[in-house]
Amino acid sequence: MVAEKRSEWHPLLACEEYRPGCWVMLDQYRQPYGMIDILRRGEEVGYRVTTWAQRSTDRKVLGYFTNLRAAAAEGHREFLAGHTKRNAHPLSGHDFTRVVGKANTPARTERD
Repeated sequence: MVAEKRSEWHPLLACEEYRPGCWVMLDQYRQPYGMIDILRRGEEVGYRVTTWAQRSTDRKVLGYFTNLRAAAAEGHREFLAGHTKRNAHPLSGHDFTRVVGKANTPARTERD
């Protein structure tokens, strides 16, 4: 019996290297959501992952990692966390949660 070989998606596949040692993480609409930069200190090599913003001063550092896969995973984790109310940006105005025991449809109006 031959084992079925299954390819799995990894956030590293969302990364595009736009210049040597610098990656931008793109969502399904090709909108940036994270940045990864390679860092070198002597013989050591690491990766810094940040949220994406047009100006580098507006980016939030998410962490430093010793491999690119881990950096990409953290950038994607933060991206997904932004899609929940608990972790959503306070200015987004979106409420993605469901109310337990209530229909999640707009309130009926008198003309309904």
